[in-house]
Amino acid sequence: MFKLLVVMAAIALTAFMVVGQSEQAERTAQQGTLLERLEALNTPQVSLLVDEWREAYPSPSAERLTELRVLVQRVSADPRLAEQYTASARQRKFDALGVESPFGSVKASPGIGPVSK
Repeated sequence: MFKLLVVMAAIALTAFMVVGQSEQAERTAQQGTLLERLEALNTPQVSLLVDEWREAYPSPSAERLTELRVLVQRVSADPRLAEQYTASARQRKFDALGVESPFGSVKASPGIGPVSK
């Protein structure tokens, strides 16, 4: 009986992991499609934003994917906005505040939300 429970638990855990991996693969594919839409705008700042996003979020969470959807809408409407969402622009804004963190330096990440991931 105990062996049966162990086998059933192992099967359930494997199924859970497979579902999680397929969800992550789907989010990654959706991110790729969204980033391709941005790249089609073909401006240097948009390209920088896309490159930084790919580096910062190679496997996006559901929240980051939602943020990217909003970012794509905004930048598609006005490509000049891309610059303000880059990590480098966000880092400059943070550095200009002159705030020191007791946890070390803050490294900005691209996006709309908080400065760091």
